[in-house]
Amino acid sequence: MASMSMNFNQNSEKSRFIYKPSPVNKLAFQIFENKIGYEDYTPVGNYIILDSDETPSISEQKLMNLITLMNGRSSTVPLGDKTGSTLYYQVMKKKLDSDPTKIIFRTRGKQGVSTENAILEIERGIFDA
Repeated sequence: MASMSMNFNQNSEKSRFIYKPSPVNKLAFQIFENKIGYEDYTPVGNYIILDSDETPSISEQKLMNLITLMNGRSSTVPLGDKTGSTLYYQVMKKKLDSDPTKIIFRTRGKQGVSTENAILEIERGIFDA
C-alpha cells in the first residue's frame, strides 16, 4: 500500500479566507476569514465589481486569484490572454486608522486608458504590515 503524502493534512485544512456571492448585490462578493478562536467564518470585507461589461467568470476568477494570494498560495490563473488587459491596483489612503483598507483595481487595455474594474474593502489589519 502506498504511503500518503505529508501534504494531505495541509490540503484538507480550512482556508483562512473564502468568498461567497453577495446576497444583495449581483456584482459583489463577500469575503470571510476563519479567525483563530472562532468556529465559523466571519465577514471581513467586500469585493465590488465596477465593470458591469466584464464577463462574470473573469470577474470571479480575478477574485479567486486574490483569495489564493491572501491564503498564502501562489498558484493563480493568468488572465491577461483572456482579458487583453493588465490589472493594476491602488491602496487608498485612510482618513482614520480604524477605517477598513480600500483597494481600487483598474484595468488597462490596448487603448492605453485605465478604467476602474473593482473595489476591495477589507477589515483593518488584514493587509497592514
